[in-house]
Amino acid sequence: MNKPELPAGAAICRAVSLQMAHVRAVSEGEDTYVEFTPIITGVESVYMGYVEVLAAKCLDETDFSDVRAVINHDPNLLFGRTKSSTLTFEIKDTDGGNKKVVARAKLPKSAPFDYYRELIERGDLAGCSFRAYWSWDDYEWERRPDGVYIGTVQKISRVDDFSIVTYPAYPD
Repeated sequence: MNKPELPAGAAICRAVSLQMAHVRAVSEGEDTYVEFTPIITGVESVYMGYVEVLAAKCLDETDFSDVRAVINHDPNLLFGRTKSSTLTFEIKDTDGGNKKVVARAKLPKSAPFDYYRELIERGDLAGCSFRAYWSWDDYEWERRPDGVYIGTVQKISRVDDFSIVTYPAYPD
């Protein structure tokens, strides 16, 4: 198998599963917050025939200046934004020297989000994802003995979307 090709300027979406994502709704008084983990480094994902891993250092220079929290990457289902302080996040160290992004957003008090709040509370909507920008030059490649390429992303230029999703890319 040849090293894959990526169109110039392409946005990349990656997701994490329920077991890693820890999506949960938290009530505080009359408000409900969603806490979730959209990015975890060091986890393998099979994507279009190759294995991809995010290096722990890939987040060191990432532009997180205007990230939106949405449902299923749909901009019409916006429920938080860093610029308006309705979405906050931290980058935390994990065991084994990796990192994770832990996000928190206040759900709006409106009909569509009452529906999504229930799906999150029941565990039906439980995966996470993010949209980010990087290029093939940001990968380090190695080929396993079975011929499968492993691409380790060394740098993510920008992240503009944290999403709670129905279908995460990483397996449970």
